[in-house]
Amino acid sequence: MFDRLLSRPIYLAIFVAVVVFVVYLQTLAPSVDFIDAGELATDCATLGICHPTGYPVFTLIGWVFAHLPIASTVILRMNIMAAFFTAL
Repeated sequence: MFDRLLSRPIYLAIFVAVVVFVVYLQTLAPSVDFIDAGELATDCATLGICHPTGYPVFTLIGWVFAHLPIASTVILRMNIMAAFFTAL
């Protein structure tokens, strides 16, 4: 089975991404962490404007994740977004 997995790089990449995502979810911070986490989560949830530079792409993508019904709190949804993009 692993010979077939290793024979195509795309399968290996998908396997590694899934493993990284699962490990990241297991070690996820369940609430606000250091520095800008609370500010950025609030701005994503309300479509506000962060401190300069504003992070417009992060805010728009974060707004989508902040409104998905995947977790109980906004900050946990934002941490899941971080896990998703880290694994990607």
